[in-house]
Amino acid sequence: MNMTDAARFASAIGAKYAVPLHWGLFDSLNGADFPLENRIVPEFFCEIKLP
Repeated sequence: MNMTDAARFASAIGAKYAVPLHWGLFDSLNGADFPLENRIVPEFFCEIKLP
């Protein structure tokens, strides 16, 4: 699933938040480019804090 499809799916199911995880593993994508307003982009080795 690409970022666009993942954002579309998160919107379709009414997700409060979306956390893109597999960006940058096999490509040069950046999690900040995930096209969803309510995204939470984690930092490596840091706790994820929900707003």
